[in-house]
Amino acid sequence: MRKYLFLFLILPFLSECISNKPKPSGLMIEFIRETDHIYILDARPEFTWIVPGNFENQTAYQVLVATSISNLDEKTADVWNSGKVTDNKSVEFEYKGSELADTTTYYWKVRVWGDDEHRPSPYSAIHSFQTGIIKGYRTTADKIQSIRIKPEKMIETKPDHYFIDFGKDAFGQLVLELNSNINDTILVHLGEKLSAPGKIDVDPEGSIRYQKIVLPVRKGVEIYIVQ
Repeated sequence: MRKYLFLFLILPFLSECISNKPKPSGLMIEFIRETDHIYILDARPEFTWIVPGNFENQTAYQVLVATSISNLDEKTADVWNSGKVTDNKSVEFEYKGSELADTTTYYWKVRVWGDDEHRPSPYSAIHSFQTGIIKGYRTTADKIQSIRIKPEKMIETKPDHYFIDFGKDAFGQLVLELNSNINDTILVHLGEKLSAPGKIDVDPEGSIRYQKIVLPVRKGVEIYIVQ
């Protein structure tokens, strides 16, 4: 009796550990994250996701698409199951399933593999999108919202060198207000991954983004927009 009671207690604990593992996030279709009141018009829309932070790089992925949440399973996905695709691409991955119907809501999720090809991440949270009237390739219009976000932290790593963390990655512009004593040039490193605490990885693998920008600055107080 004690043996069976022990197994009953340990299994929920294991289930909770699995569910807490990092998984893909930031799901987008046609580079649109908030799909409420947006109608997808492309017959072959493109999927994008953010690889979990604990993965050094993505080596493969699997996408499921279904007409209902209850069907969104590897055995019952009634629209598309990509299977395991060996690829490090996580941006603008084209839909290759059956023909999408007009004015229909679809649900999708994704999981990825890292260097350990036998241990995929858990599936992402479920994302949905709704089609409009599909006629071949058409660009989907997005609603654009602009907000200003202050850094969560700013650290001087050494004289005249600063590490700035916004707490999230997104498509946007970096606005800098600088007061320079002379005409000069500064280097701006934008990245999604750290190579060490307070240091951006300048050579990330896979689809993790990094950009180096040489910014000329003028004497006096000026506002600069980096994008």
